Amino acid sequence: MIRVVAVWLLGVELLQLSAAARARGCPPVARPFAQASASGLLELIVEPDERERRDGKGRGMPGARYRLVRAGSASASIWEATSDDFPAQALVANDGDYVVTAFPVYEGPAITIRNSAGAVIRSLTEQDLISIPEKLDGAMWRIVGLDPGEEYLEIEVSRFGESGAEHERVALRRVQLMDVRVVDAPVVPPDFALPRIDCPAHTTLAVHADSAGLALTCAGEEDGPRFGRSYALEDGDLLLVDEFSRDARGDVQVRWLKREAGAPAERCESIYRGGELVSERCGEDVEPPS
Repeated sequence: MIRVVAVWLLGVELLQLSAAARARGCPPVARPFAQASASGLLELIVEPDERERRDGKGRGMPGARYRLVRAGSASASIWEATSDDFPAQALVANDGDYVVTAFPVYEGPAITIRNSAGAVIRSLTEQDLISIPEKLDGAMWRIVGLDPGEEYLEIEVSRFGESGAEHERVALRRVQLMDVRVVDAPVVPPDFALPRIDCPAHTTLAVHADSAGLALTCAGEEDGPRFGRSYALEDGDLLLVDEFSRDARGDVQVRWLKREAGAPAERCESIYRGGELVSERCGEDVEPPS
């Protein structure tokens, strides 16, 4: 029982990985790096930038500072720009007309494309690149590179093969750099519907899906109340697994369904105060997840 609850609590924190890590004072690692164009004539220099970004407690927030330079002249910038998020990957077109940065998180911009002046043309979220049904099927996305004509950004959608050691390509999606349009964008099957969840005021819905299931979380400020549900995919259907709530004091209640083969689902409840498990019980008198 404890394992089930712990997995859910971990999943809730992963839903807003970047924001949560920053608010806890544990920002993602931001190390300077440089990315050259294929010709080697241009180079994007990416460095941490914490000058203007502070959380409510005055702690530094790990943004990024970009400088596009001609190779060998790092002191003379073609353009400079800043970003709220520190990217994990970057690509530079040979003519400098496009710079691509990728920030692989569950929320916010996953890919941002800038023009020759460093201005953002458009940002794409993960949902623009890969559908929830694909993620439930174990698929993931990654940047492959620019096409030879440097008109498109190529995105590979893949999943682990039967051996579990190699990736099996599901689709190759292209993003047209000029207008940041996803060619052959993911299609959601007509019979798929995301479960409905009404988020309380001052919170927003975060959606996370992978081969383990689906999690929907209503979250606002990191220290504020939260509410969410998780679902497991069984025989093509999404089944409610548990329901999570955290009040303004930080106390947590998890109501969940304990399922065993050949037996009806049993209602269970776990209560945490100050991060410690203080109560756990199962039975018909436990209110089921709604």
